[in-house]
Amino acid sequence: MNTEPEAADHTPRRCAKCGACTAVCPVYQVSGRESLTARGRLHLLGKLTRPLSSRVCREIFSKCLLCGACVQVCPRGINIIDFFLTAREEAGEINITTAIQKALACKVLDNKTLMRLTGRGLRFLDNTLPAASGLRPRLGLKAKPASGGEHGSFINSQPPAAPEPQLLYFTGCLANHLQPVVARACRELVERMTGHTLYAPPGQTCCGMAAFNAADQQQAMELCKANIAIFEQPPYHEQQIFTSCASCFAHLKSYPRLLAHDRQWAVRAAAFARRVEEFSSFLRAGITPAPQARTKAKTKKIVYHDPCHLRFMAAEDQRDFNGAARQLITMAPGLELVELPHGPQCCGQGGLFRLSHPRLSRRIGRNLWQDFATAAAPLAATTCTGCLFQWRQGLYETAVKARVLHLAEVLLEFYPLPPP
Repeated sequence: MNTEPEAADHTPRRCAKCGACTAVCPVYQVSGRESLTARGRLHLLGKLTRPLSSRVCREIFSKCLLCGACVQVCPRGINIIDFFLTAREEAGEINITTAIQKALACKVLDNKTLMRLTGRGLRFLDNTLPAASGLRPRLGLKAKPASGGEHGSFINSQPPAAPEPQLLYFTGCLANHLQPVVARACRELVERMTGHTLYAPPGQTCCGMAAFNAADQQQAMELCKANIAIFEQPPYHEQQIFTSCASCFAHLKSYPRLLAHDRQWAVRAAAFARRVEEFSSFLRAGITPAPQARTKAKTKKIVYHDPCHLRFMAAEDQRDFNGAARQLITMAPGLELVELPHGPQCCGQGGLFRLSHPRLSRRIGRNLWQDFATAAAPLAATTCTGCLFQWRQGLYETAVKARVLHLAEVLLEFYPLPPP
């Protein structure tokens, strides 16, 4: 990957038309449409006077996962995603149904009360819907109703265990509202693996990625600033910030770039971003107990899904986050890590992409589900909120039987942890 910063005079015309982006674009791989590649879209922006006035062009720009794969391989270092987001913001949504869906999704993510009510509603459905109900996988619910004790309020309602919390937790929407079992697994893992006390400051909100990808820049900036303000309050202003969601981590780390136009907020955003720690790399670096030797007990095969937001992080962060996740899995007795025949792939979720283009999203995921079926693994894990939902629904639709869990749940079940 070319790590040279993009020059200030870069325009869509700087594209060399080399085709590197076509080899990595999930949308092109299932559609075969040149117009849906990065170079195809850049060509439209560079050649047409008013490309966004065309409904066809607006649809072309909406069919992008914003995964960043094209940016990583671009030999000229063009910040392709920024061009596409600008195009989306200027063009607006391509149809009223999608516009309403995205607006509702962003409104819920922006409002803590609505998120809490949504979480309660989903937890109620989780406890009441029959195991065979088709609504369960469509809502990201597990195939069978959970046993008692899994749901309820999370640690936001509890005071920190220490006078000054040792480690702060940015929960993200999934762990805080929809599946608090993930948050509780993280709390127990962190305390038993690293000895840190984990505390989620009240008042935090959505990281803002959904609004950002929907080209609602005003809402995205408001969410950025709200989270920065919460986590810089004493006694929170110096502690590290741990997050269990890969997408949240990637977006939180991008706050300085998003707020670069505002000098005061850019400085605060940079200080905030330096404190943010990703789930797998933090746990792998902070393990204090020595892993136990593997036993002769029967092992379970597990596939780890690489979230695109970690695979294609900005060039300035060269840590191998997905490699750290794999190391944690291989250190757990009773687990056998299995790699897919065609390696890491996009699942097709793409945040709000699934809302806009459900059929295309399913086509992208279908290759992944077929690969997973050949692995014959009863367990899949990842650390991305959107990927969890996509995997559960995708495996349900293709009748592939397997448990899909957040990596925190897997480690809590299989890793040799010291007693609490």
